[in-house]
Amino acid sequence: MTDNHSPKETAERTKGLPPQSDLLGDTLQGTQVLFSSIYATLQKSLEQNQQMAQSMTMMMQQVIRTKFRIDTRIESTRLIITLHNATPYTIHIPRGKLILTPLPGFPGDEHTTLELMSSTHRTTGADGQTVDLSLFLPARLAAAAPHIVLTPNTDHQEVLCVKSSMPIPYHGLIDIQIPPLGHEGDNGINSLHLTHSFGIYIIDQIEKVVVDKEDEAMCVIDEQDGIERTYSGDFIRDTLTIPPVLGLYTGMRICLELACGSSFEKGGVIVCRIDSISSDNMQVRLFGKNKEVLQVLVHELDTLAS
Repeated sequence: MTDNHSPKETAERTKGLPPQSDLLGDTLQGTQVLFSSIYATLQKSLEQNQQMAQSMTMMMQQVIRTKFRIDTRIESTRLIITLHNATPYTIHIPRGKLILTPLPGFPGDEHTTLELMSSTHRTTGADGQTVDLSLFLPARLAAAAPHIVLTPNTDHQEVLCVKSSMPIPYHGLIDIQIPPLGHEGDNGINSLHLTHSFGIYIIDQIEKVVVDKEDEAMCVIDEQDGIERTYSGDFIRDTLTIPPVLGLYTGMRICLELACGSSFEKGGVIVCRIDSISSDNMQVRLFGKNKEVLQVLVHELDTLAS
């Protein structure tokens, strides 16, 4: 279709319109403003998502702190470690540490070893499933677990045997590392560390035998050197592992025999004699030729009874 307008009319009609370069510049400026607004919105959304993720991680870690339990129990020289997951989450544990440190004043025993006796998984209230893996022993002592997976209401229990050439009291520390949920491959920086302290006492490492004949204990009894203490009957029965079928009576003697082959073996028998019984407490006297071990044992009993 032919434009019938004269050049003069065309000029008059386009008069007052902005040049094309100005229109392009305005369009680009509007686009930049739009993208800046979108970027700011996305950045704010990402920050909010990150804050929400951090809050969720902190909340879940707090649940784990309150619902995940580490227990230890000493039976003779057996150390029983139980990890109990009472959280609603499935927890992966890639590694664990068990550190035994001799108490001050006691030399370290380079021959002390740990041996895995059993390792089991079990759901609360159900039978355990045996697994030949240890979370706490070095690979040279047991099959190293790549990681332990505990579903809700599941336990992992390991029974370790502590072997040493002489009785030594230890301070024990268990440290386990739990990566953020959903990030099991985390390098450990953001992992949650849970620790549990316990003690292995000399009283745990010796045999306790109730003697019937007085002459079996007379060799170490010196009335002038005995140490008197007062403990509850339940404490005496539990700590000295007196069987429930045996009654506690005045004059009862319990021999505490130290491990054979230890440096404490010579004169290593200690006798605990019940001298009197009241309604709640018992007065006992402890005797032993090895005064060093006797003092340590009495200190341990006082600590455990307090």
